[in-house]
Order: sequence, then structure tokens, then C-alpha cells
Amino acid sequence: VTSSLLNSPHILLSLAVFGEGATAPYDPTDLFLFNCGATSDNPDNTGRKWTAENRQTLPSNAVDASFSSDASSQESGVPQVPYLKARIFRSDFTYSFPVSPGWKYLRLHFYPTRYESGFDAAASFFSVTVNGFTLLKSFSAGLTVTASEHVLIKEFIVPVHHKLNLTFTPSPASPAFVNGIEIVSMPDGFYSKGGFDESTTRRRSRPFTG
Repeated sequence: VTSSLLNSPHILLSLAVFGEGATAPYDPTDLFLFNCGATSDNPDNTGRKWTAENRQTLPSNAVDASFSSDASSQESGVPQVPYLKARIFRSDFTYSFPVSPGWKYLRLHFYPTRYESGFDAAASFFSVTVNGFTLLKSFSAGLTVTASEHVLIKEFIVPVHHKLNLTFTPSPASPAFVNGIEIVSMPDGFYSKGGFDESTTRRRSRPFTG
């Protein structure tokens, strides 16, 4: 289910109240599709609208800690949105997304190629955390991506109480980067039995990955 969760702003769920096998649309409380580094909103090749980064989600040191750059070239089949542009991080950088409490489905998009700024994303190593939970550690998109795919999507399911703080930490030798960020809320009880339980999720040592 999770691989197609964000292909539409609606999630179809089977609900017993409508009869066996029936579905009803779920409108996510929270839905973010960030085209990182972009300055305008643009649709992808499936028609989904990706937005430029909302200034309210960026840290106060955004200008000093990061910059945006276009890919020097794109392999055949690689969509322009969200892979033409990237936000590149010189130092720790935290996006703060205002979201409702509950489980969130998080997708991070990476295109490890050379960028016009001279940054070689294929040689980059970095870490990613959400609200203190480590999602990726000493991660290399260049070493992880397959030769046939060119782009990489990492998927996670994370519990959030008030804000989703997404932090990119570059290694001493190279910047970090990201091309696109997707966040969507999940229906209560869809992932965890009994719904979102704050006392349980507070004790979790790490989020679940997909």
C-alpha cells in the first residue's frame, strides 16, 4: 500500500461500514510536496503539483547553511520535477513542518549527479534525522542508486506529535542534498493497531522504515 500512497492526494481505504470491499476516499490532514531548491510551483509528469519550499519551514540560517543548484544534465527518463533542482547543505539544516499529531508517511527524493554549482552529489555522504530519530547515517545516494534507475526514493513511516523536524547533516568532507520531500498524514489506525498512541510512540527508539 505504501508505495502508491502518495500517487494521489486521496488514499483509498477499505471501510467495513460501507460493506466488504468498499472504499472511501481519505483526505490527508497534512500533505507536503516540496520541490527543493525551486522558486515556483510546478506539476510532475503525473500531474501532481509540487510547491517551492515554504519559507516558514526553513531555518533562520537557510541562506548561510544551504544553496540551490540545477543538475548539469539529466539522464533519459529522469523527470524534471522534482529532480532538476536540489537544495545542497553546507552545514546542519532543519526543515520544520507544522503537522497534526499522528503517523506520517515520508519520502525523500535524491538524484545523485553533478550539479551546475560544481557539487558532485554522487560523492556525497550525509545523515538524516526526524525529531531526533536517525533515518539515514553516513548515507550515499550515489552508492545506493541503481544504474538503471538513476534516482532514489527513501521511504519512512514516522510518529509525530506537533512538528516534523527534518534535519540534514553533511559529512566533514562533503555537503548533503535533497531534491524532493513528500509528507502525508496517515489515517488513525491505518498503520498502528488501535490508532496513534502518544505514550507508545514517545518510547520508540526509532521510526519504521519502508
